[in-house]
Amino acid sequence: MKNKILVTGSIAYDYLYSFPGLFQDSLDPTAAHISVAFDINEKKIFYGGCAANILYTGAQLGDGFIMLGVAGRDYTEYEDYLAKQNIGSRYVVRREDKYTSQAAIVTDKKGQQITFFYLGAAADSEPDEVAMGAHIDTLAAEAMLGIVAPNGKGFMRIAVEKFRQHAIPYIFDPGQATPIFSGDELRDYAASSLGMIMNEYEAGLVQKQSGMDFNALKKIAPFVVITLGEKGAHLFFDGKLYEIEGAKGVEVVDPTGCGDAFRAGLLHELSNTSSANIESLNAELLITACKKGTELAARCLSKVGTQNH
Repeated sequence: MKNKILVTGSIAYDYLYSFPGLFQDSLDPTAAHISVAFDINEKKIFYGGCAANILYTGAQLGDGFIMLGVAGRDYTEYEDYLAKQNIGSRYVVRREDKYTSQAAIVTDKKGQQITFFYLGAAADSEPDEVAMGAHIDTLAAEAMLGIVAPNGKGFMRIAVEKFRQHAIPYIFDPGQATPIFSGDELRDYAASSLGMIMNEYEAGLVQKQSGMDFNALKKIAPFVVITLGEKGAHLFFDGKLYEIEGAKGVEVVDPTGCGDAFRAGLLHELSNTSSANIESLNAELLITACKKGTELAARCLSKVGTQNH
């Protein structure tokens, strides 16, 4: 029975910092070189990574979500924590010669973020990419839907190739990994997807990297979702724009991970159809999916960290 959602993406330790000012106030746009220090006043360490964040919310919605990622020698603590959240690590590729990915994320008082991401175990490694591909082969008969979330380029490529090979509809979510792809790759991966999702900033990156204007971007996949944080989302489908309102009365505490919570809601609703494919897409289904996404994103926005809602 095809009832599984395969979530491919990063698994990481998140180091979150708060900056009490605005990044722009510390930057000189006329400077030929940048050498700047931000005095931060808070540090917190959380479990994170796109795949694990999606699974955290997805596991609360049902048991259909399966995590496929790559982790390093320091994964044992994270694995034990995930097990307590009913999230299995059976299909996580292990690398004992590397550390698990790490993200250092600084958020200013406006909610703007600067992220430094260390790939670690997720750095391109052909044997590990083959291992992940083999996991997708194993799960293909049960897979209804997939998502290609940010990770090392080789792991994202093998996920796309395997989803195509097994005719598994997938959401393409390049996110912060967008700059590592060529314009041709971005267009190719999006065109064969069920849909594409990104935030406003990432949409700008995709346009720059692919050379597309916004009119072309919103048609790059059967549907395109641009998330807007607490403001909701824009859904482009069948030549029309649908404005999805954000949840009312949300206190924005920390935007980190809210996009991953949105993705979990979207995937869950799409998986509730008899079959997740292009033929089953319609405006009503996609609007419902986006509304679920905004509801869950709001819950994440109101908490510090990516896996505390």
